[in-house]
Amino acid sequence: MRWGMEEEYLVGRFYFGHKSDWERSISMALETLRDNGFEREESSVRAKLFNFQSLEIGGGLNHTSSQTRTVFLRLSSLLDKGYKREGINQYVRSHYKESSANSLAPQNSIFEPSCNYFLYTGPREKPFFDTVVIFMDKKGITKDSDLYNEALINRGVFSDWRCGRKRPSRDNVIRLCFALGLKLNDANTLMMSAGYILSTSIERDCYIIYGLEQGWDLVWVDEELRNHKFPGLISNDLA
Repeated sequence: MRWGMEEEYLVGRFYFGHKSDWERSISMALETLRDNGFEREESSVRAKLFNFQSLEIGGGLNHTSSQTRTVFLRLSSLLDKGYKREGINQYVRSHYKESSANSLAPQNSIFEPSCNYFLYTGPREKPFFDTVVIFMDKKGITKDSDLYNEALINRGVFSDWRCGRKRPSRDNVIRLCFALGLKLNDANTLMMSAGYILSTSIERDCYIIYGLEQGWDLVWVDEELRNHKFPGLISNDLA
């Protein structure tokens, strides 16, 4: 199969959505296109990937063939995953190393060695579930089910929190942070209301913090944690 302008446009359009790791992106693009039956000299492909004019050609995905859309979506997925992985690894390398070297511990916290995280011991502005409700209101979430389903949390567990019968586990609070779309500062407000805190002094937390700051979904961060041999965030029983 030979390329037409449509396919070249899509590769150029997606590629220039990113600004770093050029060689890796080209390699991934070539592999994906070869897998889908597109044959062309690598030099031509490279030239097209670097061609800024390709951004101005064509009409976008709505005007392409179904085969071209399939190729583009696969290419998009591969490149997106590659950039996410590179970004999170760079963040962890820099922030965890710096925090560890300077023995940075959050204020009003104690380290729990058996669990490898910090417990928050300082004052709390509001009880845990009151804080959850505040963030639900801010995000326009009116039904409990919308939140606990998004956080992959069992309804009974969520009900126990609302009634104050149980204290949430640390990872369940983190799940809520992702479901609520919280950035680090707000996430730690919710974490501290439950007696926990996120810190770049903990390597696993670095992955979680970066995911929160980038607005990634819970499932993707869970996968990254497991890929790096850390416990995931999603338990099998959703409890």
